[in-house]
Amino acid sequence: EAYQTLKSPLKRATYLCQLHGVDLQVESNTSMSHAFLMQQMEWRESLEGAKATADMATLESLEGELRVVRNAEVARIAALLDANAYQDAAEAVRQLMFLEKFGEEVAASIDLVS
Repeated sequence: EAYQTLKSPLKRATYLCQLHGVDLQVESNTSMSHAFLMQQMEWRESLEGAKATADMATLESLEGELRVVRNAEVARIAALLDANAYQDAAEAVRQLMFLEKFGEEVAASIDLVS
């Protein structure tokens, strides 16, 4: 279990925040930046449109975009943790949780369309 925690950037960041006394409050704190919320809505609209039309090119493009954004978020979390900015890291972890879950939805949609 310890290996799995260290292997996963999301689990590792969650653990480090909790280790330093920061509760992620996943169930009760869903606040995110306005820009990130707008991006979520755009991604969801894109996903729904691509699913409705079985548009594999759009689904694959969305998957690639999410991969880039996820990698950038992992790097941002690492920098925040290195700077001992655990509250900010906790917010970034919540965003990463969305990215992970939404990425799974996109992958499932690709599987259905292909």
